[in-house]
Amino acid sequence: LTPIFADLGPFCRYDDAAILPTVSDNGITGSWNPATIDTDVVATTPYTFTPDDGQCAIEIPMAITVEALPTVWISAIDPLCFNDDPIVMTGIPFGGTFSGPGVTGSIFDPQIAGVGTHVITYVYTNASGCTKSNTETIEVYPVPVLLITNPAAVCQPATIDITNPALRAGSDITGITFSYWQDKEATIAIDKPKEIAVGGTYYIMAMGAG
Repeated sequence: LTPIFADLGPFCRYDDAAILPTVSDNGITGSWNPATIDTDVVATTPYTFTPDDGQCAIEIPMAITVEALPTVWISAIDPLCFNDDPIVMTGIPFGGTFSGPGVTGSIFDPQIAGVGTHVITYVYTNASGCTKSNTETIEVYPVPVLLITNPAAVCQPATIDITNPALRAGSDITGITFSYWQDKEATIAIDKPKEIAVGGTYYIMAMGAG
């Protein structure tokens, strides 16, 4: 007699494997060598079923395959400000699924996610049906609130210090650094912002964390 079993596997690495049945589909009892399926190793392994004595049955082999898990990662994402535009995230391999706060498809929108630290998950299933995930953390920083009060006019040769904190009264500037510019595009820095000697329009940039 030939013991009959339904094929087992393939399994994915680290899966909870099926128990090798000690009774065949046609009622033959026996044991397996090895006795259990090991899914820690990626390989095709032969397992042998040996019938118990007295059944006039033969040994049969069964090859069981354990497939590798995919290597999954998300491209690193720099911190964002709350008012930044949405970004496109990249998951490797292509074709997986992103999830997390502020996520639609492969788009992350900091204004939907909100200020804070957000964990984004990427899940991918390969052609063998094996699934693995990876995560990436995205930091969204608040936008600084900068209020400026124009300084009072002075007569030459007096100068004006535009770094004076009194000019920024009412601003939300915790953890903020300031820079001073001659143009709104912030391409021409002011050499001596503490000693403005010429009247005109000058610009203060507030830069928060991130």
